[in-house]
Amino acid sequence: MKNTIKYLLLIFLFLVISCKKSISEEIDEKPIPPIETFYNTVDISYYPTIQKKGLSFLNRNGVQTDFLQILKENNVNTIRLRLWHSPKDEHASFKEVASFSKELKQLNFKIWLTVHYSDSWADPGKQVIPIAWKNASYTILKDSVYKYTSKIMAEINPDIIQVGNEIDAGILLPIGNIDTNKTQFLGLLESGISAVRNHNSDTKIMIHKAASKNANWFFDLVKPLDYDLIGVSYYPKWHGKDLPAFKNQLEILDNSYTQSIVLAETSYPFTLDW
Repeated sequence: MKNTIKYLLLIFLFLVISCKKSISEEIDEKPIPPIETFYNTVDISYYPTIQKKGLSFLNRNGVQTDFLQILKENNVNTIRLRLWHSPKDEHASFKEVASFSKELKQLNFKIWLTVHYSDSWADPGKQVIPIAWKNASYTILKDSVYKYTSKIMAEINPDIIQVGNEIDAGILLPIGNIDTNKTQFLGLLESGISAVRNHNSDTKIMIHKAASKNANWFFDLVKPLDYDLIGVSYYPKWHGKDLPAFKNQLEILDNSYTQSIVLAETSYPFTLDW
């Protein structure tokens, strides 16, 4: 039997899918309950900054409405927020993210944190160790990751947590370089994962790789780790504009691993004028 993957394009800031293998054959003649979950998600990490500008928002009828209420009315159920370790200002800081998460939880949104383990953007091109952890040894860095992630779980307790953001090249480079220090790369991830599991076994843990093409080598490497979600990015500018090819890449991952697949980041054109 060949497994199939279901996906839905949701055009609004971020397109996010959680998909699980569908089964069309009977196993032991027992019905299998549905296990699919859709995370209808937007990343509004900049909203606290925008909110300080005093801007107003209009719903589709042109009526001024609270922005978060507009999201609720459009069936958004999960908010994705990035978290930086020691940023230069309050944006994406622990204090800001913890406060905003509390507000969002009161509105019954699920919280999805993308922990960058850096003071700014972490992505395939850069995974810079926070200044606070600079010059730390591998052993100390593992302990720092554990304590920091434990603090995140204790004070924010998200529904979904990414242990790293787009970690194609590794995490906390050069200590966790995936090419030269595979054991340390896995050890750092395991430290973060352990902190999550020791606090809340219900929180979904995501391993996020940007490129889905030929991604099996990466997910084979992290296969021993205890995590729930495979996160991938899709930016047509860098990953190609062939949607059937992208679908095939997702199907390969879906057929190869037990974790659900989440399209964690995407972009799309809002205008064709330029």
